[in-house]
Amino acid sequence: MLQDIKSAHYDAFPPLPVGKNLVVMAPWHEKEKAYPDRTPIYIYPATAFGTGYHESTRIALTLLEEAVKAGDVILDVGTGTGILFIAALKLGADKAIARDIDPTTIEEAKRNMNLNGINPKVCDLSVADLLKGFRDQVNILTANILLNPNLAMLPDVKRVLKPKGYAIFSGMTNVESYTFISVLESSGMTIEKEMKFGDWWGCRAVKAWG
Repeated sequence: MLQDIKSAHYDAFPPLPVGKNLVVMAPWHEKEKAYPDRTPIYIYPATAFGTGYHESTRIALTLLEEAVKAGDVILDVGTGTGILFIAALKLGADKAIARDIDPTTIEEAKRNMNLNGINPKVCDLSVADLLKGFRDQVNILTANILLNPNLAMLPDVKRVLKPKGYAIFSGMTNVESYTFISVLESSGMTIEKEMKFGDWWGCRAVKAWG
C-alpha cells in the first residue's frame, strides 16, 4: 500500500517541458536524462507553491526565459520553492534576491538550490513582506502570487526596476487580469507581453516612463 502511494506520488510529477528550452522535473527523474537539449530545473514537490506544474508558474517561467540575460539581478517576490530565481540563475543571471512572507518556504528553496547546484553566495533568501524595506534596483522582478498581493506591490515596482528592467506578474485568473491591468497602468507600468494558460493569466511589464 505504502509503495503504491509512493509510486503514485512519483508518477504525478513527470518531466515537464516549459517554454523553449526549460524542463521542470522532480529530482528522482534526473537519471532518466529526459529532454537532454533543455535546461533542467529540479524541484522537490513539497508544501511550498511553485512546483512548475501549475499553469501560473509555467506562464511565469516562459515570460522569464524570454527576458533574462547574462549578468542580470533578479528579485523573486513570494519565492515559494524558488523555482523562478533558480531558473533565472541557470539561464545566466548573476544574482538573485528571494523573499517570502512564509518562513517555512526558505528551507524548501534552499533544498531546491542545492538540487540545482546553485551557489548559496549568489542568492539572498529572506523572510519579508512583498517589497517592504527593499531599497535596491534589479533587472527583473518576478511575482507569481495572488491578485491582492500583486496589487499591493504595484506602487513600489517602478522604483525597484533598473532602466529597461522587467516585471513579471502571474498567479491571477483571466477574470482578475482586467482589475490588475487597470492598476498596473495607473502605476506607471505598461504591458510588453501577456500570456494565458487555461484559466490563468500573467504578463511581463516595463516602465511606461521614468
